[in-house]
Amino acid sequence: MKPFPKLLALSAILSGWLACDTLDLPFPEPEPFRLEDYEIVVEATAGTKMTTAGTWEDGDEIYIALDGRDKDVYRLQYSAGTDRFTIYTVPGAVNQGFRDAGTTVALHAHKATLAFKNGKFCGTTDGDVVYAKDGTYTKEGKTVTFKMHLGTRDMSLVKVRGAGRSCKIRNLVNYTSLTSLADLEWDLTSTRVSAIYDKDADIAYCYGSLPEDRLVQLQYDNEAEQAWYRKATVTALSGSEMTTIDGPVNAPDDWDLHYDFDHYETGDIITWHTATVASPVQIIVTGDGFDVYDLKKGGNFEKWGSYVMEKLFSIEPYKTYKDCFTVVLVAAVSPERGVSIGDNKKNTYFNVGWQDATHYGSMMNATSRARLQSLAQQIPGYSTTRSFALVLCNTDTYGGLCYWSQHVALASMCLNSSWTAPRSLTWNGRWDTSTGQTSGDVANLVAHELGGHAIGYLTDEYPSSEFNRTSILSNQMVGFANNLALDKSNPGWKSFKQEIQEAGGYATGNAGLGEYLCKNDVYRSDYQGCMADNRLVWGVWNRYLIAKRIHSLTGQDYSVSDFIREVPKQVTDPTWKIQRSKGFPRSSLIDYSENTFVPLGAEPINE
Repeated sequence: MKPFPKLLALSAILSGWLACDTLDLPFPEPEPFRLEDYEIVVEATAGTKMTTAGTWEDGDEIYIALDGRDKDVYRLQYSAGTDRFTIYTVPGAVNQGFRDAGTTVALHAHKATLAFKNGKFCGTTDGDVVYAKDGTYTKEGKTVTFKMHLGTRDMSLVKVRGAGRSCKIRNLVNYTSLTSLADLEWDLTSTRVSAIYDKDADIAYCYGSLPEDRLVQLQYDNEAEQAWYRKATVTALSGSEMTTIDGPVNAPDDWDLHYDFDHYETGDIITWHTATVASPVQIIVTGDGFDVYDLKKGGNFEKWGSYVMEKLFSIEPYKTYKDCFTVVLVAAVSPERGVSIGDNKKNTYFNVGWQDATHYGSMMNATSRARLQSLAQQIPGYSTTRSFALVLCNTDTYGGLCYWSQHVALASMCLNSSWTAPRSLTWNGRWDTSTGQTSGDVANLVAHELGGHAIGYLTDEYPSSEFNRTSILSNQMVGFANNLALDKSNPGWKSFKQEIQEAGGYATGNAGLGEYLCKNDVYRSDYQGCMADNRLVWGVWNRYLIAKRIHSLTGQDYSVSDFIREVPKQVTDPTWKIQRSKGFPRSSLIDYSENTFVPLGAEPINE
């Protein structure tokens, strides 16, 4: 048969091909996908955007996903000059080319930060967000036409007028964390909220769905723990609807201020110690210039109040007679942190301050002291005779004062940091340079002003003080200033000194039982001590006077023999010498060049 040889020939050719190690098929490579080869037509319509008039603005962007694929994504950008959209690829996308017809999911946001992650095109969207799930495209030759209507919105808009600072409504249900463009899914559990602030108009644009109760909560970006709660409901809004409300700056009566942490309110009481005697001395520790952040539970105010009381009750005779005292810390919230000094005025609860950086002036005027008394009177156990107020001043200016007839002592401290101020810088003591230099912090001021002046009725003051003999005599007639003497040969502690000596002595060298000249022929029993330079120790006569005063306030008799029997001998000699070591340790948190040191020497004020 004639055809047979041809079959054999074809078989031989096929066998030869199959025997080859490699086979180069004679098929052409597929044509690469080149976006620039296509003419793109975009028919994208949208309803009027919430924040602006008109449809599209120059630079507006639309992200589209083709045929339900998150990896096949493009970016369209509008140009007002040409009234057209230009198409761009997206980094990370796998663009497979256009079919003859297909579907699109499209998304426009006022601001979008989107990228591929774990196979999904996702990220965040802010502001006015519109989308279309039912878009289409068709390809005819090299022309691709997209059709979509981006008129769908799930969110509404609340404009907050007079926000004062960039703010957001934190309890709107927001659509900001996009998890998939192809499926148009958002993570509704995200705490991120959508807000755009217009500085010129002073309006914050807040997007989302209102909570069911329609009571909005404002959160300021720069104070993450502070929020304003609106007292009145907002108009019911559907997606794409909007309303405008006044913020707390314009309508403060419409809002309540809240903080997202446990904190003390003005008047809240922290019981630090409870007395065991029937009629105790009450110490009320409060503060000025402590804002709500300082009044966090366990925060600055609570720490400082506990610290100064621990120090006071570590010194004799307060240590021995601690159970004669009830001590409470009482919160007072100041709008601003710090206290006024000169022209640097602060809005604080008690309006404490200095007239300038070098003088005390009146640290607390009569109106402010009346406010303090009003606060104190609300505290259980308050007594006009047995209650004493200590006001800690939240400032880095070191100084203190006592209004002893009103049972008020003030002591200033350093903002947020415990530090010690060398006496050479703070007090400039010239009394006896051979004793070296002591150092101290706010606890030393508290011991001097509250423990010495207010409770102990001690008038002994810094060596630089000018003593008025007439004033001292009048004060002694009503029980004050018994630690000073106007006659060296017959001081008030003369008989006490004899009893102490007959009992075998009390302290090393009977320190605190001498006759040391101050000024204007006034004598003190302490060569040095808490009332002279704020060191945390009193001489023996001062310790006895404080102990006797404590018992007098609690209605108990007290004698020298009680003192000798009950109060331990002073371990530390009041004439101690502390030499300042090289490289005096300073807190790394404090710039000492900025600290202000106030010359001490303010005697107790009797008003």
